[in-house]
Amino acid sequence: MRIKNWDFALLGLGSLVLFGLTVGRDTNREWKKYQKRYYQMEYSQAMARGGKGPMEPLRYKINQIMIPGTDIVDRCTTCHLGFDNTEAGFEDNPYKAHPNPYQHPPEDFGCPICHGGQGLATTVADAHGERENWQYPILKSDYVQASCSKCHQDQELIKDAPLLLKGKELFAQYECLGCHSLRGEGEKDAPDLTNEGDKKRHEFDFGKYDSPKLTQADWQFMHLKDPQVFNPDSEMPNLGLSDEEAKALTIYVLSLTEKETPETLIYAKKP
Repeated sequence: MRIKNWDFALLGLGSLVLFGLTVGRDTNREWKKYQKRYYQMEYSQAMARGGKGPMEPLRYKINQIMIPGTDIVDRCTTCHLGFDNTEAGFEDNPYKAHPNPYQHPPEDFGCPICHGGQGLATTVADAHGERENWQYPILKSDYVQASCSKCHQDQELIKDAPLLLKGKELFAQYECLGCHSLRGEGEKDAPDLTNEGDKKRHEFDFGKYDSPKLTQADWQFMHLKDPQVFNPDSEMPNLGLSDEEAKALTIYVLSLTEKETPETLIYAKKP
């Protein structure tokens, strides 16, 4: 009888410990820390302006958006709460505002369609695709321009995607179709680039530089700067590109895709 009582006591204690760990883990979720900090910053600003600050208590929640016509489920604004708060002036991520939040409102577009990454995730590493088995890591900084051509034509890119246009010009200037083919044009001495921007991370051989933190953009940039860096037997000539030229060409190459963008995104507009 005593043995059974001890078994019951140990089982109860184990359940209590697991419950405590679960509660503790949920309390310390990464996204909750970002939300708490954001509201603290908002409160401080309101008080500095002579206001009383937010009247409602902080309620933690996951913000989720489902993008019509796609399989994208986006939770990025769970942490990026300041996306459309252009008046706050917060300078650091994930609190700063998007340069033009009304041009691509998240409820219509979401974030992954342009920025890449894993929209369902609620941690920084997962959301940015910094995991070995996530094939489409986030496009950082200027590299997000590679996504603009999914919806926009060249004449609409001049202002907001100068490096994408520069990359297209360099592609023609260096006569890349003299070896590569693109949408049925050019030669076949080198790989077809028609869907180069669709390639998953595991399709690239990073050689001795392999690391989960290196992305398709890193491979393209390093390869353009030194075509033999990953494959000493590569026949591609070294064009002597500057960093800026290599970045522009990388952005253009990453923009090459055969995937069709849903019309719901191409024509999504706010009144």
